[in-house]
Amino acid sequence: MALALLESLREQDVPRRDDSVELHGELMTKRLGVNATIERQIERYAGLARKKRTVSEEEVLGLLRLVSRRQDARKAFADAGARAARRAVQENRNRLLVLVPGKVRRKATMRLARGLLAQLLGARFEPLAGTYTAGIDHDLPTRAAPDGSACVFYGSAIAEILRELDGFEGAMFHVECRARGGDRCVWSSEERGQG
Repeated sequence: MALALLESLREQDVPRRDDSVELHGELMTKRLGVNATIERQIERYAGLARKKRTVSEEEVLGLLRLVSRRQDARKAFADAGARAARRAVQENRNRLLVLVPGKVRRKATMRLARGLLAQLLGARFEPLAGTYTAGIDHDLPTRAAPDGSACVFYGSAIAEILRELDGFEGAMFHVECRARGGDRCVWSSEERGQG
């Protein structure tokens, strides 16, 4: 999660060729994603990921808070969630049962999705009759961003894991949220409730 958040910031902040404003050193230092400290942290997090080590919850909380202060926070969270999901799937490609037929493969794929969502997000996942539902009982995203903007990371990651593993082409709706007074955060492929 931490690595994907910083990679997303870097992607958002790297100047594009079509930027009309010439970027000077002073202005570049204000673009957090191209800051030397962020680059060192990306290297550190990449090293931890290679060693299968995790970043502390407090450090992740701090990163979520940092991103939530940006004007483009929702875009950064969506990108970071998709990045984290693709990385998790890629790291588990060897567990995918590509050659297993039909229903057996789908059950294995849903089991893998359940495991990845639990590992990556602490989410509980239930595929029921063509509808996907995932929820988190912890309050990390709303502690980081009381407005619920950090929840975008979770919804994006859930949708991307389902795209990668099951060919899901829809959207995950945030149907219950702690930021809106819910008991927990829940995403569903079917729009309902609080929306």
